[in-house]
Amino acid sequence: MMPRRIAAKQVILPDGTIYTNHVIELFGSRLVNHYPLEGEIEMTEWLGGTIVFKEQKPYHITTHADGTQHIQPLSQ
Repeated sequence: MMPRRIAAKQVILPDGTIYTNHVIELFGSRLVNHYPLEGEIEMTEWLGGTIVFKEQKPYHITTHADGTQHIQPLSQ
């Protein structure tokens, strides 16, 4: 089974490190790898907005034009 590969405009890792245009790889909700997005990568989901790890679990945050945010867990 291959990890789920997701790219986002901003990624905030569990230690608080912030990356721009970054790729994460997940097995379930566990982060197994991350690296800069340097070009199109096959089988990669693109999520605009921010992926933030909170309580060791990844969440996707979308900020709307009116400034409101939608936060949802990244599920398998």
